[in-house]
Amino acid sequence: MAEDADTIVDVHYNGAFTPTLLMYFNGVNASVPYTVVNKMKFPDFIPFLEKRTKGRCRDVYYCLHEVRLSEGLHVIQNDCDFNDFLENINEKKRLDVYVDHHHEPLFDLIQEEEVDLEDDNLVSVDDVDSI
Repeated sequence: MAEDADTIVDVHYNGAFTPTLLMYFNGVNASVPYTVVNKMKFPDFIPFLEKRTKGRCRDVYYCLHEVRLSEGLHVIQNDCDFNDFLENINEKKRLDVYVDHHHEPLFDLIQEEEVDLEDDNLVSVDDVDSI
């Protein structure tokens, strides 16, 4: 686990997840030193985010920095999730937190995106040159 003051948690809020090629769109970003977040317990984290973002934080997720959301998004909804979040600071010493203000079915969107990508990778008979 990273402990130094250079480690940052980037909180993305007031945006929306786009359903195609899952991205967080039109959000605001606030950087929080990891040393501040690391001292919290889960029951303190959501009120901290709500105060910081000046809004309700019903659905909160994290993702390793520079990892596609569809491949690395994790929910934070209890102590276990929060502890996993604290343990997952990567070597880049950054972690992204996303607030979903619209209560989107993100994991359904991710599954649909994976199916769409698999379908795009299928080769049809029409795509194959005959000899």
